[in-house]
Amino acid sequence: MTFAPAGYPAMALAGTAAVSMLATAVWRRSWLLWLAGMALLIVAAIVAWSFRGPPTAAAAAVVAVGGVDGGGHWAPAVLR
Repeated sequence: MTFAPAGYPAMALAGTAAVSMLATAVWRRSWLLWLAGMALLIVAAIVAWSFRGPPTAAAAAVVAVGGVDGGGHWAPAVLR
């Protein structure tokens, strides 16, 4: 997965805020700060997801022809 370079500052800020809140929660031993840190971690994941790049042709081909084999395991069509 690729990310747009324009989103690097936003992703860095969101990730730093989440890690800082989780570190503060560990330091203060606070359940509420831990929950806030987890919420910020989810926000950081959403920020990163929003700046994801377009899929490459190779990734699109694997998704288009790949699938789940008979045992319930994901496998590209080449390995099926």
